Amino acid sequence: GGSWLTEFSVLTGMASRFFGGMQQFVQVYMAGRIDDAMPAALAQCGYRNVMFYPYLKGFFGSSKFFESVGLKQIFDLKAQKAQSSMEMDSFYYANALEEIAQHKAGSQQPLFVYVQTMGAHWPYDVTYWPERKVAGAPGASAEIHEYLRRLAMSKEDYEGFRAALAQRFPDQRFLIVQYGDHQPLATRAFFGFEQQEIEDINAALPDSSPAFETYFSVNAINFTPPALPQMQVLDAAYLGAILFEQARLPLPDSWRERLALMTHCNGRYAACPDRAAVL
Repeated sequence: GGSWLTEFSVLTGMASRFFGGMQQFVQVYMAGRIDDAMPAALAQCGYRNVMFYPYLKGFFGSSKFFESVGLKQIFDLKAQKAQSSMEMDSFYYANALEEIAQHKAGSQQPLFVYVQTMGAHWPYDVTYWPERKVAGAPGASAEIHEYLRRLAMSKEDYEGFRAALAQRFPDQRFLIVQYGDHQPLATRAFFGFEQQEIEDINAALPDSSPAFETYFSVNAINFTPPALPQMQVLDAAYLGAILFEQARLPLPDSWRERLALMTHCNGRYAACPDRAAVL
């Protein structure tokens, strides 16, 4: 469940782990109860919001949550004409590029595109796309080798996506905020686990464990964004506020408060020592 825990945090600006034992169900019981989510705030700024989702949109009822927070148009597995729920990242980027082109041809409205990719996702006991010759980690465990192969593919595909945006839309400004939703199961052995699922690992580890650390990055095309916060670790719940700031959009009051909380808690949210401030 690591993916939807992070989706919730990124889209709502609230850390899913702060919901304790109910965190696995937070998308279900919070659907329709949040009117201040990041996509909804973007819609108030005049944005059209679209999402590229690798599963069928009825997966765990996820579309009800996504639509309720402002992602009204969802291109799911069927709409994208995917052969499976796991395609190369270049597949999802190509679909996003075509949608951007169609939108630009008929509208001056700004566009927010939320793309979920699957190239580096589990399982790692199968060699995916063996025809692609990329570096892995020969000599490492089979899972780590395969994961690093997929990561190399994802990096190539992302670089191709950035280049295509710059080439196809030279007069447009783009902000790309990329994040890892959770660590791969391939790293669980580093934290003392063998065959446990992510849900069990989540429950067994403290909030401060490096097992919860992945990455985020910000890239801009045709403009220069402001400097990123000077903090080594940020809770995913702050990523939406950072997106507003990096895009130089007017911050709604609540999202400005999130940035203040981020500074007060040194980038933490669920793990912030001042729980009263978070509440």
